[in-house]
Amino acid sequence: MVRPQRRGHFYLVTGLVIGLICGILYGWVFNPTRYYDVTPRSLHADFQKQYILLIAQSYQATEDIGRSYSRIRQLSDPVDMDALRTILLEMESNPEYEPYFDTVRILINDLDLYQRTGPVSNNPGTGVVQPFAGDAFTPTVPVAAADPNQSKDEAELAVPNSQQTDGFFVVSNP
Repeated sequence: MVRPQRRGHFYLVTGLVIGLICGILYGWVFNPTRYYDVTPRSLHADFQKQYILLIAQSYQATEDIGRSYSRIRQLSDPVDMDALRTILLEMESNPEYEPYFDTVRILINDLDLYQRTGPVSNNPGTGVVQPFAGDAFTPTVPVAAADPNQSKDEAELAVPNSQQTDGFFVVSNP
């Protein structure tokens, strides 16, 4: 009489490994996922922080507030300054972003000032704003109500380390 041989679990394991390799090969090589028209709004919160950091570094290099404003609008339209300040506070608590905190703070303060004063239109009467046309925007630090006998330099020193006149103040860390 012939006794049947026991095959064991070798065929099961081999089939699973071959199926896994074929699935990965099909999903990554033959038919990978392609994303079209993806906005920064769909990024994870950590990557949104990095996106804001990149915008801040670009603003620091070019000082083009119009371009920075349009990039932030891709993240949230209309631009929510409170949400940006919340992200700034989250970045402050993360030691990874510590060297860039001032860069992002300056961007947010200047964006707030730009948003409150309104973008300058290159075509008066049309209402069309062209942020990429190189609008000259120079952020200014407001001078506090000074004593008439006080010089302008002394009055500027009296202003706290902030670039906003009202509302939420972002002050750099000591």
